[in-house]
Amino acid sequence: YLQDNRERDQYCLVADYNVLGNSSLNLKNYDAAIVYYDRAAGLTKSEGFKSIALNNKAVVYREYYEPILATIPTNSR
Repeated sequence: YLQDNRERDQYCLVADYNVLGNSSLNLKNYDAAIVYYDRAAGLTKSEGFKSIALNNKAVVYREYYEPILATIPTNSR
């Protein structure tokens, strides 16, 4: 089994958490997507992979809040 604390498993786990985040986002399960992207960002030692996970997290927030913000008149934002 893969383990978070085993360095040789971390690359695979980061990729897995990112894919799970993407799947959750596609299913509009935003809370789960955030959790998976946070796990990926927290586990990786690579700044590049961390940036990817945090960018994906930003996409979740944009998708979630964009429809809500569209209902607010522009002059009151």
